[in-house]
Amino acid sequence: MWEDVINKCQVKASSWKNKWLTQAGRIQMIKSVLSAIPIYQMACFRLSFKVAKELDSLFKKFLWEGSQKKKKIPLINWDTTCLIKLEGEAGLRKMDLHNRAIGAKLAWKMYAQPHKSWCKIMVAKYLDSTEAERIFKVANSIKGSPIWKHIWESRSILTEHLTWKIGNGEKAKFWRDSWNGDISLAEEIDDMVWINEVEAVVGSYVADYILEG
Repeated sequence: MWEDVINKCQVKASSWKNKWLTQAGRIQMIKSVLSAIPIYQMACFRLSFKVAKELDSLFKKFLWEGSQKKKKIPLINWDTTCLIKLEGEAGLRKMDLHNRAIGAKLAWKMYAQPHKSWCKIMVAKYLDSTEAERIFKVANSIKGSPIWKHIWESRSILTEHLTWKIGNGEKAKFWRDSWNGDISLAEEIDDMVWINEVEAVVGSYVADYILEG
């Protein structure tokens, strides 16, 4: 599958029509055409390190050499080239990060659009609760389809920046969830044996630690 994707990118990049593109034109070509070729597959599967590196190498070569056979030395390394435009660079995408971002977007859709048929299926099949937010909280994933593995491995992009907005405290876990805008208390204390003992006596949720009145 990935071999076909790479071949399509190579054919498109080597097209005679691209010989007359300026470097700015080649940047646009990478953004709008070449990097779009593997989008469908990247929405369903996690890119291997080898495939991501091969695609990045192909795009880098096309950026600096075009479709000419003459070899040129890149003047800027690929990591810098892929910085956002606001930082003064070309704003291209590293394929591994792009792939993870797509997976994270699917994880967010499972949470934000639980009424969608595919979201209902994924929640019912892979999560231990019908509550969509469990996508961000379940610690251990069961084995499943490649697309589920992709979503599961990509969700950390979101969880690293999510925090609970506390209402009655009946959903957010006091020790294990981020509910104060920072890392979870469990990560800060790093003593799960003690936390398990406290939870057994007091409870797991924020509401259990709120004093009435």
